[in-house]
Amino acid sequence: PAERRQLESDLHSGALTAVAATNALELGIDVGQLDLTLHLGFPGSVASLWQQAGRAGRRKQSSLSVYVGFDGPLDQHFMKHPQELFQRPIECVRLDPCNALVLNSHLICAAKELPLLQELDGPLFGPTQLASAIQTLTAASLLGRHPHDPIALNAM
Repeated sequence: PAERRQLESDLHSGALTAVAATNALELGIDVGQLDLTLHLGFPGSVASLWQQAGRAGRRKQSSLSVYVGFDGPLDQHFMKHPQELFQRPIECVRLDPCNALVLNSHLICAAKELPLLQELDGPLFGPTQLASAIQTLTAASLLGRHPHDPIALNAM
């Protein structure tokens, strides 16, 4: 998180004029002063493409998004038929939050930002699922006790 916050700060101050990033840039980095986004290959969903493209021009300034198609069939299809991409509706996403792989990954990310607390996080993730996931992640050394709070858990 500290490195990400430093990048944000450097972009805002003008110390950085560009940033190359994975598609994780769509996950909450506030970079509203970007003028351009470059998309190398289709990200897998229209929702992801629009989310990433929406990182530029957030403060009502003009912006540009460029999609570079790779050799794969989906990229080539959209290169030959761009209207099918731009007129396509956003996909409906279905997710089972009780899926252990999904839940465990989300809990590790959440614990990187703030300590996990059963009384606060139980209602969000399901108290039984949370307890089971915490036990699994702690046994795998992916979560540990927060040094200043013996009840809270942090990602290791």
